Amino acid sequence: MNSNLFYAMTVLPIAMIIVLFLGKSVIFPVVHADSVIATIPVYRTPLDFAFNTVNDQVYLGHASTGLMSVIDGTSNTVIKTIPVPHTYLYGLAYNPTNQRVYVANDTGPVGSVAVIEPLTGTLVKSIPVGDSPVQALYNPFNGFIYVTITNSKRVDVIDPSTNSVIKNIPVGFQPVGMAYNSNNHNIYVANSLQASSSVSVIDTSSNNVIKTIPIAGSPWRIAFNSNSGNLYVTLIGAKNVAVIDGSTNTFIKIIPMPVLPPYPGSSFQTSVGSIDYNPVNNFVYVSHINSEYVTGIDPTTDTVTKTIKVGHNPFTIGYHPNNHNLYVANIDSNTVSVIQIDKPSTTTQAVCPEENVQHWDKIVFMVMSSILAHEAHVSPNTELDIKVLDNPKEVADLKQKVLNFLGVPDGSKFALRIIDVDYAIICTTKGPGDKLLIPQPAAEQALGQTGNTTINIPSNDTMLNSNITNKSSLNTTLPEQLPPQSINGSKIPKI
Repeated sequence: MNSNLFYAMTVLPIAMIIVLFLGKSVIFPVVHADSVIATIPVYRTPLDFAFNTVNDQVYLGHASTGLMSVIDGTSNTVIKTIPVPHTYLYGLAYNPTNQRVYVANDTGPVGSVAVIEPLTGTLVKSIPVGDSPVQALYNPFNGFIYVTITNSKRVDVIDPSTNSVIKNIPVGFQPVGMAYNSNNHNIYVANSLQASSSVSVIDTSSNNVIKTIPIAGSPWRIAFNSNSGNLYVTLIGAKNVAVIDGSTNTFIKIIPMPVLPPYPGSSFQTSVGSIDYNPVNNFVYVSHINSEYVTGIDPTTDTVTKTIKVGHNPFTIGYHPNNHNLYVANIDSNTVSVIQIDKPSTTTQAVCPEENVQHWDKIVFMVMSSILAHEAHVSPNTELDIKVLDNPKEVADLKQKVLNFLGVPDGSKFALRIIDVDYAIICTTKGPGDKLLIPQPAAEQALGQTGNTTINIPSNDTMLNSNITNKSSLNTTLPEQLPPQSINGSKIPKI
């Protein structure tokens, strides 16, 4: 079933209107320097990670290839590829005690977990488990490996000393992600089927479920925040993130997440996917499947304050405890993005009023039809870009945005090709002369520039005065200083 499950994870026809920020203000930390420092080409369908804290290596499973890549965590290059028996590889777990990797394999009605010796690249043992194993997790408290068995509605417990299953723990329907709570040694299991949408809490001293926490919206992946003791759960159906109190095992709140645009060429809607916690800067990071973005949640306010562009369809995100980098498996780009996080700032935080928070799209496109190009007064078959405000409450229709901007809202979407899109969240403040000033550090984060950027306030309250130009850079998520709407001296009609 997991081949179907895999595609269900990437094709979600569920639409939901959500709000990005709640309350009267949004907190923007002074430093937002998270950046992609490496993009690693890998074999197709990269899916899940495990991290070796002894030699800094990163292990990457490839979903439908029977291969596991080994990445050097220092140079961020692939140094080895290890064949793994069977077809569908899903979750990986590294056992620091025996220094072996446990790989969940979907091998049919009877799944298996492959035990790999990564130094020699050999298969030590194939352990039979239930139907469709998905995620594997190492428990440092008792040294056992826990594996969610999606179609069997259970979690299998493996004793690495014998490499055999010692217990089956019944949980909810279609369990997927897990997280370990180092404060109480419990393991939390995301039961994704909407009919039993919940999180099961396993007491690992007895390996029994001690509580089931109902959470609507299809829980998918879970991350433990060791600073607050809370757990963060992505809800793949609701496209939000839930927060659980890890001391009382009770639901606390829902964090609204932005509706990000799909990556260029994708016709599927986006949703939240994987999630992990970085203890160095105390941020929770979420991958948005079918997009090309990772967002960062500030747990002090439980709001999204970071947006990082990565590859196409970032499926899984993982934190490397040695180098403190985040690794993102871009399943449709066949790459791994390595994100270097910012260092904690000792300066005070800047408060951005909610009415000054802006969401921007930079859309790079091409008009393929000479008729549409003539109507819009642009050159056909030429890469152009526009920068427009985005509404996080709506699912983005990039082609309609372009047509609206060009003054031909009823034009054919088939005549447009979206080449790339950048997304940014900024904080603006009103300055003298009826202008909006983008102050530091928000502008520095969004633009990678220094100094204030001035943008004229338009009469149209849905879009700032924007420009359309020949493409110059895809790394800029906002315009430097936006001139009046024009291209090659020809007036672009206002919308």
